[in-house]
Formats: sequence, C-alpha cells, structure tokens
Amino acid sequence: MMMFKAKALGVLLLLIGLFNTGIAAELPLSEVQLHFKRFSLNEGLPSAYINTLTQTEEGYIWIGSKSGLSRFDGYDFLNFRLTDELEGTGISNDVTALLADDSHNLWVGTDSGLHHFDIRQQRFTSVPFPTEQDYTVLTLYLDETDRLWIGTDRGLYYLDTGAQPFSLLAQESVRQSIKFLAQSEDKLWIGSKSGLFVKDPQSNDIRQIMLRENPDFDVRYERIFDAVIDKGRLYLATDGDGVLIVDTTTEKLLSQHLKDQPFIQSNSIWSIKKQGEWLWLGYFYDGLTAWQPQSNDHFHSRYHAQINYSIPFDNISQLFFDNQGLLWIGTTNGLAVGDISNRHVIHLGEFQASVISISGLPCSATMGYGLAARTVSIITT
Repeated sequence: MMMFKAKALGVLLLLIGLFNTGIAAELPLSEVQLHFKRFSLNEGLPSAYINTLTQTEEGYIWIGSKSGLSRFDGYDFLNFRLTDELEGTGISNDVTALLADDSHNLWVGTDSGLHHFDIRQQRFTSVPFPTEQDYTVLTLYLDETDRLWIGTDRGLYYLDTGAQPFSLLAQESVRQSIKFLAQSEDKLWIGSKSGLFVKDPQSNDIRQIMLRENPDFDVRYERIFDAVIDKGRLYLATDGDGVLIVDTTTEKLLSQHLKDQPFIQSNSIWSIKKQGEWLWLGYFYDGLTAWQPQSNDHFHSRYHAQINYSIPFDNISQLFFDNQGLLWIGTTNGLAVGDISNRHVIHLGEFQASVISISGLPCSATMGYGLAARTVSIITT
C-alpha cells in the first residue's frame, strides 16, 4: 500500500508553473491557458467519451465511459466491461454514474440500471429496480445514514447499503429525470431537468422550489444538471439559465449569473465544482471557466487543436478534484488532469514562433505519469 501511495504521489505531481519569475511574469487572469495532461484511446481508455469520475480511498481514479469502467493507478488503465461479468439482455457498458463508499464498494450506474462492484473481488452484481423497465442512472449520493440515493431518468430511488440482498425503493413524489443529489442542514436537495426539489428532514415531504416565480431574475427553463453546496449557498449549473445561487436555509434564489457577465462564458453548464474560493464551470460547448464569486476574478480555457496541453475538448461532461487537489476533466473526447494551483503559464506548446525553452529546471518541473521527462516551453510575449 505504501509503495502504491508513493508511486501515485510521484506520478500525479504535474508541473504548471515552477518557472523563473523573471521569465514567467504574472499575467491577467483572462489570458491564462492551463496546462493539462490528456488521456484517450492511445493511452488505454476504452472510450474517449467520459461520463463520470470518482476516487477510492486507496487513491485510484475510477472512470465511467461509454465503453465501461476503468481504473487509473497513475500509469495505466485497467478496464472492466459489465457485459464480460454479467449475463442477460439489456446489460450496458455505458457507465453514467459512479460512487465509492468506505467499504470497498463501487456503485456503478449505467444507461440500463444500477450495479454493485466489489473492488477486492472485481465482480459486478446487478441491483434490480422494482419494475422490469430500463432505467438510466444519472447520479448517486450516499447520505449520513448510509442510505444510497439513486437519481434516474424515471425518478428517485433509494436503498439501504447494509441490507442484503439489495432492494430498491421508489420515492414516488419525484418522478422527474434526476441529475444531482446533495445534502445540507439535513435537507436533501434534488436537481432535475424539470426544476429544484428539497426533501424536508422533519416531514420527509418533497416539495419543489419555484425558481421561476421570482420576478427579479430571468429563470426560464429550470433544467438543472449539477450543483455544489458551500457555506450555506447552493450553486446550480443549469442548461439555459446560467448559474443560480440559492440560500440553503431560506430556500430563496439569491442571484443569477448569465453570459452577459464577463465571468460566464455560456448559459448552458454541464458540471460545476468549488475548490477554495474558486468556482469551476464546465460548459456543454464552451470549455472551462474558473470564477471567484467574491472578487469576480475569472479566466477561461478552451480546447486548442495546436496546443497539446489544452483541455481535450470543449464539451465538458464532468469536473472532479481528487484528494491531492488535481483537477480531472471528463469530456466527450477524452480525459485530462492538471494542477490548477498556479495560473501564470500561457499558451504551452511547440507550434508558436517565439518560444523560449527552459532548460536546467529541477526534476519536479518535468511531466510525470510514467512518461519520459520533457522540457517545458513558455511564450514570453
């Protein structure tokens, strides 16, 4: 275990900007091009279409793609196909949601149902839904009582993870397509393609938060795709309504941020995460934005065909921060990881005309991931 952790630590150290300050002058945030290591089919992924990401306590990164479940140890991908383990019609390798618990279990949602994956035995077990219909699992959440909540395209379900055999129960009052689940102040927040709902901890009733009723904001669609909770604020990523911020205590809509503001690139946001004071937004078609709500500092990164270290594609399906603070980006055309702690480097790559190669850098200034070390270049203009 210690050998693996040391290996993973060495592998996952990614240089972004340990450069001489005389060469890498501080630049306006809007000019920043982040530095990512990219992975696709050539590196061992079974599919370039990445749906979901998670990490187990051993440090492994798990990836759900259109072609199965993958484990990354810092060097290599180990791929698992549900159809190789499970017999029966309707089993799909399209992994749409992942959740790791503290008992070496991995919960695997697909476009044809829910499965339990025993990490130690590397075996899948299907978890049947109450009816024989096909369900696409869109999100998974484990609450404080070890109840697993399953958001599907046909409504909300739950099960007791300690009970055997596993038995799913329906939450009949929510039959929408559920995209995210999160908990704060004992409330379970439920985001769907038809609006925002909250489960009251006292009555257990589920009620809808009517976002469109506030005349101070231009909420039109209420198609919620992701959310994060931070300091009593629920940050909603929507398809068409930008970023909505809701007070988790009063359940009131506090603010709306649309693309007419410089720190929002598009009103359609697929994934949202918060790291420190920064809010990270992954768009449907417009790349990546980092935004600091307190100061409105921001910068934006997009895919660039000539920059090998840009994000792999502008369709960002999921953002994920691992336990070292590295940012993983799942897109519809590949996976990427980067250290976002330094934002001074711009336009990395070999195609530009006026490039200075930095030689004599310390060993920490080379690319890792088991690849041969390479010299990093930076533009000075």
